[in-house]
Amino acid sequence: MSRVTLLLVRHGETEANRARLIQGRNDTPLTPEAVAGAARVAEKLRNLGVAPGDALFCSPLPRARHTLEHLRTHLPLPPEVTYDPRLLEIDFGDYTGRPVDEVIRTILRHKKHPHLPYPGGESGNDLKRRVLNFMERITHQHAGGRVLAVTHFGVIETALRHVRNLPLEEPVRPAHDSVFCLELGEGTPSAREV
Repeated sequence: MSRVTLLLVRHGETEANRARLIQGRNDTPLTPEAVAGAARVAEKLRNLGVAPGDALFCSPLPRARHTLEHLRTHLPLPPEVTYDPRLLEIDFGDYTGRPVDEVIRTILRHKKHPHLPYPGGESGNDLKRRVLNFMERITHQHAGGRVLAVTHFGVIETALRHVRNLPLEEPVRPAHDSVFCLELGEGTPSAREV
């Protein structure tokens, strides 16, 4: 099996992100900074040689879809997009919409105990299963190619922890508009921020 290059892009900043609210599966509009940031992300992708022949995936949530739309204004991207539910942010359930500072202890406890689901939501293990399934599937379906995926903090954090084999104590904080290049498939997987 050949290697596949997976480019993970975090969506731009939203109003809820700015207000430091748990967003999860809810959505709020992108900020003006996110719209401006799309040009910087597009330049990073251009430097990586992203082309219309690559595979393109996106989370179905509006903040990811809108980020993708803004990227299209700066870069010729593949015309076909697969909106994949495996790329959704973790479902925080009853904690959705609450201030981050109010629930940070609970979030850290759930990270240490990933089998625990958030009340009314999903567990870290549920998220990990989704993300690893996505990575395995694209490794087989797009071997030898490049895949671009616009997604969320939790998905990128999970992928990076897996590829880099990072312990939970080591912080992983993908910034808005960040781009990560993962090499998957044959040999040892690798990940770097672009």
